[in-house]
Amino acid sequence: MAKHNDLIILYQIKGQHRKALELLQTEKSIEGESVEKTVKYLQKLGSENMGLILQFSDWVLKKEPEKGLKIFTEDLPEVEKLPRPRILDTLLKEHPHLAIPYLEHIIHNWKEENPLFHNALIHQYREKILKDGAANSEHTRRKLVSFLEKSSQYTAENVLKDFPVNNLIEERALILGRLGKHDQAIALYVRALGDIDKAKEYCEQIFAKKGPGSQNVYVCLIKLILNADTSHLALEGVTLSPKTLQPDVELALQLLEENCFKVDPLEMLAALPDEIPVSRIQKFLSVSLRAVLQERRREELSKGLLYAEHLQCQEMKLKLQSKHVLITEMNVCPVCKKRFSNQAALIWYPNGDVVHFACHKEK
Repeated sequence: MAKHNDLIILYQIKGQHRKALELLQTEKSIEGESVEKTVKYLQKLGSENMGLILQFSDWVLKKEPEKGLKIFTEDLPEVEKLPRPRILDTLLKEHPHLAIPYLEHIIHNWKEENPLFHNALIHQYREKILKDGAANSEHTRRKLVSFLEKSSQYTAENVLKDFPVNNLIEERALILGRLGKHDQAIALYVRALGDIDKAKEYCEQIFAKKGPGSQNVYVCLIKLILNADTSHLALEGVTLSPKTLQPDVELALQLLEENCFKVDPLEMLAALPDEIPVSRIQKFLSVSLRAVLQERRREELSKGLLYAEHLQCQEMKLKLQSKHVLITEMNVCPVCKKRFSNQAALIWYPNGDVVHFACHKEK
């Protein structure tokens, strides 16, 4: 055994890595020892020996997958520099059950930002959930939802195309939200899941981010509760929940009162049924009126400040225009030392110097 180890070291020193790895592979009958040695050997080879790494990692990954994956995930400079697309491609073809832990490691531990890997992790999560069934995939679904919420690197358009229309509804809503299609996302929460609480939570998150369309999310939510019709929201093929099939005016008014400062007054008034008495929306009207008055005061103040600034600019302009300098044939440009001609373009510096425009550009 000692001679065997000495021979492996000799091959390693001479750079004859294939012979060394073949000897290590013949030792695989010795419990654990050959696996550990092969893993450590492969970790040090570097990307220039990628073919050997992939070839001789295969038997290790089959024998002890968790230890074998460290060939590609150990926190070593040589390992971190290995070509990740090639590794992922090999894992997907030969060891698909290791694709998720590999992707999770490079994204969460090594902060990989390439959309290729973020899209791939979402794809792997989705396929695992659909294969195992939603009831057996609660942990994976929680990871998928969290990743869809937190990752800013995946390509939402590409990811959405592969998601089923009538399954993984919450996940689909998150992707639609990333695309800015908040009305469709909220419709899925309300009409497909029948979950008003999740719809409210979604609206709170979007409104807090102050991004495009965030000012309309509560109007959209209240409209859906007042009107169950979703024909304009592209929900074809989605099974609708019976929980929110009927309009709920009381719930809509409650949400309006709780979030009256988060909605556009004109849009909201247009959406409310005519039979709702003014007394039921008194708080909303009061808040909206105050907001309109505050906005008007802000605009008037801004207008006054801009006018004052305009007057200052006019005064400065008159002051500058009142200054003059006399140029004669005796004046000389301090840069080129030539006299000024009548047709010359000139520049007048604040310190009083006058130079040719061309000299000013060179200077």
